[in-house]
Amino acid sequence: MNKRSLAQVLVLPINTIKESLQVCQELRENEIKVDLAMLKGVSKNLQYANALSIPYVIIIGENELKKKKFLLRDMNSGMEQMLTLKQLISELNSSNE
Repeated sequence: MNKRSLAQVLVLPINTIKESLQVCQELRENEIKVDLAMLKGVSKNLQYANALSIPYVIIIGENELKKKKFLLRDMNSGMEQMLTLKQLISELNSSNE
Protein backbone atom coordinates (compact mmCIF):
# COMPACT_ATOMS: atom_id res chain seq x y z
CA MET A 1 0.00 0.00 0.00
CA ASN A 2 1.30 3.43 -0.93
CA LYS A 3 1.33 5.91 1.91
CA ARG A 4 0.50 9.49 0.99
CA SER A 5 1.04 12.61 2.98
CA LEU A 6 -1.44 15.47 2.93
CA ALA A 7 1.52 17.85 2.84
CA GLN A 8 2.15 19.74 -0.39
CA VAL A 9 5.65 20.58 0.66
CA LEU A 10 8.36 19.23 2.93
CA VAL A 11 10.54 21.94 4.47
CA LEU A 12 14.08 20.66 4.87
CA PRO A 13 16.20 22.71 7.30
CA ILE A 14 20.00 22.50 7.09
CA ASN A 15 21.09 23.91 10.46
CA THR A 16 18.27 26.45 10.18
CA ILE A 17 15.50 25.02 12.39
CA LYS A 18 14.35 28.37 13.80
CA GLU A 19 14.13 30.07 10.39
CA SER A 20 12.57 26.96 8.84
CA LEU A 21 9.83 26.98 11.47
CA GLN A 22 9.09 30.61 10.57
CA VAL A 23 8.83 29.67 6.89
CA CYS A 24 6.49 26.77 7.79
CA GLN A 25 4.32 29.16 9.78
CA GLU A 26 4.18 31.64 6.91
CA LEU A 27 3.25 28.91 4.41
CA ARG A 28 0.52 27.57 6.71
CA GLU A 29 -0.92 31.06 7.08
CA ASN A 30 -1.25 30.99 3.28
CA GLU A 31 -3.13 27.67 3.44
CA ILE A 32 -0.23 25.56 2.18
CA LYS A 33 0.03 22.16 3.86
CA VAL A 34 3.56 21.81 5.22
CA ASP A 35 5.61 19.09 6.84
CA LEU A 36 8.96 19.79 8.52
CA ALA A 37 11.74 17.31 7.78
CA MET A 38 13.29 15.76 10.85
CA LEU A 39 15.61 13.16 9.36
CA LYS A 40 19.36 13.76 9.15
CA GLY A 41 20.69 14.30 5.66
CA VAL A 42 19.23 15.75 2.48
CA SER A 43 18.97 12.51 0.51
CA LYS A 44 17.09 10.70 3.32
CA ASN A 45 14.56 13.52 3.44
CA LEU A 46 14.16 13.51 -0.34
CA GLN A 47 13.51 9.75 -0.17
CA TYR A 48 10.98 10.38 2.60
CA ALA A 49 9.20 13.01 0.47
CA ASN A 50 9.16 10.58 -2.48
CA ALA A 51 7.86 7.72 -0.35
CA LEU A 52 4.96 9.87 0.86
CA SER A 53 4.31 11.45 -2.56
CA ILE A 54 4.99 14.97 -1.29
CA PRO A 55 5.22 17.02 -4.51
CA TYR A 56 7.67 19.70 -3.34
CA VAL A 57 10.65 20.08 -1.03
CA ILE A 58 11.96 23.43 0.17
CA ILE A 59 15.60 23.33 1.20
CA ILE A 60 16.62 26.01 3.68
CA GLY A 61 20.32 26.25 4.41
CA GLU A 62 22.55 29.07 5.57
CA ASN A 63 23.37 30.13 1.98
CA GLU A 64 19.67 30.37 1.20
CA LEU A 65 19.08 32.52 4.28
CA LYS A 66 21.88 34.89 3.26
CA LYS A 67 20.27 35.32 -0.16
CA LYS A 68 16.78 35.51 1.37
CA LYS A 69 15.76 32.87 -1.15
CA PHE A 70 14.84 29.24 -0.75
CA LEU A 71 15.43 26.24 -2.96
CA LEU A 72 12.16 24.75 -4.20
CA ARG A 73 12.50 21.29 -5.69
CA ASP A 74 9.71 19.79 -7.74
CA MET A 75 9.86 16.11 -6.81
CA ASN A 76 8.14 15.01 -10.03
CA SER A 77 10.32 16.83 -12.55
CA GLY A 78 13.43 17.23 -10.39
CA MET A 79 13.48 20.92 -11.34
CA GLU A 80 14.88 23.29 -8.76
CA GLN A 81 14.50 27.04 -8.47
CA MET A 82 15.60 29.69 -6.01
CA LEU A 83 12.60 31.73 -4.87
CA THR A 84 11.79 34.39 -2.30
CA LEU A 85 9.16 33.50 0.30
CA LYS A 86 6.56 35.50 -1.62
CA GLN A 87 7.40 33.67 -4.87
CA LEU A 88 7.28 30.32 -3.03
CA ILE A 89 3.81 31.03 -1.73
CA SER A 90 2.52 32.04 -5.14
CA GLU A 91 4.18 29.03 -6.85
CA LEU A 92 2.75 26.57 -4.31
CA ASN A 93 -0.68 28.17 -4.40
CA SER A 94 -0.82 28.01 -8.20
CA SER A 95 0.24 24.34 -8.20
CA ASN A 96 -2.57 23.73 -5.74
CA GLU A 97 -5.35 24.81 -8.10
